[in-house]
Amino acid sequence: MSYKNIWEQHGIYRLFSGKLAGKELLESIQQVEADARFDSVRYVINNFLDVTEIDISPKDIKIIAAIDIAAALSNPHIYIAQVATDPQIEKLNELYSSVAGKSPYPTKVFNNLEDARKWLEELL
Repeated sequence: MSYKNIWEQHGIYRLFSGKLAGKELLESIQQVEADARFDSVRYVINNFLDVTEIDISPKDIKIIAAIDIAAALSNPHIYIAQVATDPQIEKLNELYSSVAGKSPYPTKVFNNLEDARKWLEELL
């Protein structure tokens, strides 16, 4: 498995590594959004720094966008920090935005975890 969802006091720290497939990305999201604690989540940190290969299709992104839009009806108070240096992650974020129209959750990309956590601390 190339991801791990780690519950923190106010959010989720999601660590990805190795090959990231669309199915696993979707699974990681569904696990959190189906959890009874989801309504108390205020942030998600997606750490992609250890990802070595990405296999995510536009269809996967469309499914994820649809699920997030529905989940935002239950909890619209989430900020998402993406931690990545791979340009493919930025392209996936752009595709997500084009599919979703506008992301249901404010999202920002960082090249290190420390800056991502600082941003979230300022918001919360």
